[in-house]
Amino acid sequence: MQFDSQKLTADYIQDAKIKGETVIAIVRLVLLIPLLIIALAVATGDIPRYGVVGAFTNPVLWAEISFMLVALVISLLTLRKMRRRHYAPWMTYALPIMDVVLVTLTVGIVADPGSGLMFTGSPPWLYFLFIILCVLRSSPQAVVITGVASALT
Repeated sequence: MQFDSQKLTADYIQDAKIKGETVIAIVRLVLLIPLLIIALAVATGDIPRYGVVGAFTNPVLWAEISFMLVALVISLLTLRKMRRRHYAPWMTYALPIMDVVLVTLTVGIVADPGSGLMFTGSPPWLYFLFIILCVLRSSPQAVVITGVASALT
């Protein structure tokens, strides 16, 4: 009887992890939409200064778009694995770190020293968002790793 309750508990925790990871992947996808719109708005705003070719060949724009594509691919692969009900143990550690690294790289690329973006308060809220969302992963290790990675970056 004890074995059945342990298996039931493990199955319940596994289902909670899958549901949480699915929600986080969807939120990541939703966050990509405004980031892409902002990147394209900045690029079109640079057209009078640099011209069409200069604005859209800016390496910062393409670095930002490449980070967004990486996040898009990871989110879609995560959703695919979650629909197949496959939760690998490495996901507990790799996905939270990936979220923090992508936020750090995007903010680092977009915020040049004179822009003042780091002082608007927006970047810390992105870290807090991913720390809070990490609770949905039903893993205390993932929450600690996300918090430590956010603090170190």
